[in-house]
Amino acid sequence: MSKQIVILNDWRYKTAVSYLETSLRTVFNTNVEIRYANADQLNDKQLWQADKTCLFITPPITGEDCHYNEIFTPDIFKKKKEFIHQGGAHITFCAGSYHTFEDMVFKSPTDGTIKTQRSTTPLFKGTAMGPVQGLGAPVCPNNRYSDCIVTGITTDLDQKSMSLGVCYGNGCTFDIREPNVKIIATYDQGGHKLPAMVMKLVGLGLSIASGIVPHYRYEQTTVPALAQLNQNLKPHEAQRIRFMKGVWGIAAHNALTNGTIDAQDLSIPVSDIPKISPLNGKVPIISNRLG
Repeated sequence: MSKQIVILNDWRYKTAVSYLETSLRTVFNTNVEIRYANADQLNDKQLWQADKTCLFITPPITGEDCHYNEIFTPDIFKKKKEFIHQGGAHITFCAGSYHTFEDMVFKSPTDGTIKTQRSTTPLFKGTAMGPVQGLGAPVCPNNRYSDCIVTGITTDLDQKSMSLGVCYGNGCTFDIREPNVKIIATYDQGGHKLPAMVMKLVGLGLSIASGIVPHYRYEQTTVPALAQLNQNLKPHEAQRIRFMKGVWGIAAHNALTNGTIDAQDLSIPVSDIPKISPLNGKVPIISNRLG
């Protein structure tokens, strides 16, 4: 049976998948097919076979009108939960992570209104809220996805604390209301060390929610706003690649343990995959986290 990673990608819903495949290939070689599925294809049972699909990715979007509640219907959400319980890995970024928590609180970067929504597809107990205080773009009707910034995060990589700059575009932090969630990266902004990326084991599988977009890599571009973003990202390139190898490595180790892939399906030796460890200590809960 062929092995695959599935990425939700549907232009109708403004999914943003740039650089994901390039980043994934630093850990998974071409023995593992990278398959893109639009919203209409999510009913395909083959996408949700944990002995075939080792990882499903719900990506960020461009803009602020997210329709993941509508895309992941009750039937599709049931398939997703069964996939994870049976050994699949699920990773969400930015908009996808808002929807993977029970409750969402979002301050619009275009008009400043506070929007609340209940997720119909929660995998974590708690609230995803953003933009993070001090990180959100100033409210402006002309704000677009290109108003991303570089923000610092802290993680534990190969048993060493490391700070690095990653791409951030009005993503979330998390008010966690269950004990088995591990924090694997925190925002440096304001010294509060709010969760930027979290993970929990679910049955034989796992789910990771990320408010940041660390896989976004440096690239030459002529679009002024993106050119500045890329220049700011460039000094952090090597660290972000290494960090993302660690993130994909969590999914790879899970797939190896469950027998979905073999070591020959990896681009690098298992021993060379950076190891991300949960951060120790209690993360403070503050009343106002919105930018």
